[in-house]
Amino acid sequence: MLSWIVFWMEKSDIGNRMALGITTILTIMFLLGSLNGNLPKVSYPKALDWYLLVSFSFVFLSLIECLVVYVLLKQTRKHDQVIARETNGITFPLTTYKVMSFKTDDGAPVADETKNGSAIHQNDVCTETQPDTETMLDNRAGQKSKKKRRRMEKIAKLIDNFSRVLFPLAFICFNIYYWKFIE
Repeated sequence: MLSWIVFWMEKSDIGNRMALGITTILTIMFLLGSLNGNLPKVSYPKALDWYLLVSFSFVFLSLIECLVVYVLLKQTRKHDQVIARETNGITFPLTTYKVMSFKTDDGAPVADETKNGSAIHQNDVCTETQPDTETMLDNRAGQKSKKKRRRMEKIAKLIDNFSRVLFPLAFICFNIYYWKFIE
């Protein structure tokens, strides 16, 4: 039951999630070893062995669930990094870009060297122009990336939420079966 705590921990905190799971596995293995050392030696698995092995399986499956969720989240980050590399390492917001250009009172564009300096006068007008096709394509790729990221994050969250219910329910069913029929 301690291994279920990982389903409520932060999905990206893989270190703490794995540490809790591995600690629980080691505890079960210690219990299995110490109980077998104190009980008579037999050639078949005892009911207690089965109980601890099934408990071990539940903990191991919770570790696998943590890894699956982490891999899903890591793929979303990796996909975001690919998009960022495609745009020369600059991450743009996923909105429509408007290109700004400065013009003087008579409508002539302001020279490049005056844009960065203090040569832009109060009379100069800033106008918006439509973005070029390449910028629009980058924007669409970014929107697709954002949708894919949201979908992957939603799947990771769904797996965690599903596990919060499935693991305890399955363990309760196992305990009912074990204590009613095996013991």
